[in-house]
Amino acid sequence: MHNSNKTIWIVNFHTAPPDFALNPRYISLIKYLKDYGYNIIVFSSSYLRRFDRDLIQEKKTYIEVEYNGIKFVHIKSPKYKNNGLTRMLSIMQFSFRFRSIVNKFDKPDIIYHNLHVPFDVPVYFGAKKLKVKYIAAVWDLWPEFFHIVGLVKKNNPLLKIAYIIERWIYKKSDAIVFTMKGAVDYIKLKRWDLASGGNIDLNKTHYITNGIDLSEFNENKFNFETKDEILDNNSLFKIVYVGTFNKANNIKQVLDAANVLKSDKSIVFLLYGDGGQREELEVYCQENNIYNVIFKEKYIPFKMLPSILSKCSLAVMNYQKEFGLYGVSPGKLPLYLASGKPIISNVKVSHCVIEEKKLGISKDITSSDEYAKAILQIKNLPSHEYEELCDRVNRVAKEYDYKYLAEKLHKVFSNTSNIK
Repeated sequence: MHNSNKTIWIVNFHTAPPDFALNPRYISLIKYLKDYGYNIIVFSSSYLRRFDRDLIQEKKTYIEVEYNGIKFVHIKSPKYKNNGLTRMLSIMQFSFRFRSIVNKFDKPDIIYHNLHVPFDVPVYFGAKKLKVKYIAAVWDLWPEFFHIVGLVKKNNPLLKIAYIIERWIYKKSDAIVFTMKGAVDYIKLKRWDLASGGNIDLNKTHYITNGIDLSEFNENKFNFETKDEILDNNSLFKIVYVGTFNKANNIKQVLDAANVLKSDKSIVFLLYGDGGQREELEVYCQENNIYNVIFKEKYIPFKMLPSILSKCSLAVMNYQKEFGLYGVSPGKLPLYLASGKPIISNVKVSHCVIEEKKLGISKDITSSDEYAKAILQIKNLPSHEYEELCDRVNRVAKEYDYKYLAEKLHKVFSNTSNIK
């Protein structure tokens, strides 16, 4: 036990209570950060979109709740359906309300904020109001992401304003923690770093990937076993996708590859998750007689995923072209790694662990035939080569263990709190 006695506020619109967490990054990190003596409070939205549930029913701006020893402050935020404008307005409302209530709590040492540029910049002003250190945590490169997936044109004046805000908040932050390795390349490409004549000091940038609590993963694998006749059938080659069905995930490409492979009765695709495109993709499979694709549960409790993934033969990560130019750190990657199974990524992502550590196939796949060929390449490996591949995946998973990542974050907190 290290005795730091520092109070950290983790401010993230999306962090759900432990029983509802779809990406338990902060829940897992807090478990290990507590070993360093931190007092941690999570500020998050009261509205859980995936469950269409508001945790605040009465007319209150916020409520304080404790779950399994983790303190939460839920801030009343408007309901929203998908990734559209209503979600952005909800994030904005959350951040303004956060700023308005900061004086109602004992002052923290650091505000660690999951940043959604430009919608929740008021959180930074909350830190200024309290005169405390502010660390930006960046999971997705907003607003760049909106341009890459085609939601906003490059010359949109609002996009240009958003980039100015992004650069400004990076400059103002006492530290920045990126979950993608290539974020530094992004800053250099924009010429925002000191060496390029910009004003962002790259020494204050850190890389801490999304991770997995390996001890919990392995416990859940045995304690919450999924009974499923397809998953339990060892004569089948089971390709699994877990995640959202949105434009950015380009799942239609997986379905087209399945269509190419449907004459091989030993191959089956199992897709878990929900999203704006799920229904039209189900219709697409029916219309094209793609009978080797099975759409499974829309929502799976996180504790059930280890059993499902460890019974699959191959895991799929899927994106639109150009996604991941600066590396990606999707929540599903550490899950896939912990399951110890090969992975296919349909885009060549920079700083890609799949490619660097030879954990499967990561390349720009442009046609359904090419995708099918990549799947067969792994399916047809001699059994000893397939086992070696699985062993490599298992070894790399240890670098994604939250116990190890919490130690890295503790160092960031220590260095930041010493900045004068």
